[in-house]
Amino acid sequence: TKPQDFTGEVTYAAAPMATCGLKFSSALLSGGLPDVGVRFLHGPYFCSLLAKEGLGVYTAHAFYKATPDIKCAATYTHGGKASGNCTLGVSYQGKYKVKVSQDQSICCSAKFPIAKGFTKLVGAKYNVKKGDFSYGVQLSIE
Repeated sequence: TKPQDFTGEVTYAAAPMATCGLKFSSALLSGGLPDVGVRFLHGPYFCSLLAKEGLGVYTAHAFYKATPDIKCAATYTHGGKASGNCTLGVSYQGKYKVKVSQDQSICCSAKFPIAKGFTKLVGAKYNVKKGDFSYGVQLSIE
């Protein structure tokens, strides 16, 4: 409703395996900087780098498809409130997942079909540093 409060995005495929982009808002008119991102995809490898909050916060992502059944991913943030946060994860067949974070927590989950249209997801989290343990069960109906 207010044209002066605009947002916009521009992307460009620089090569068959690289894409870069900018996201901007009306803050650009008063000296703000856009968010900038770049991603690379080649075979089983994917990685991206995103710079946000006036180019003061950087987030890197990496993904590797080791086999059709095994996928690995990682993320790291530098700057801002989440500076130093990192997570590593592995997935097997999209059903079993394990994730380790810099806060010394370990999460795991398993997904099981119950019947057509019904799926059960069970998960647990253990924080080594705090000694906390939590778990849960979720039922999904499609």
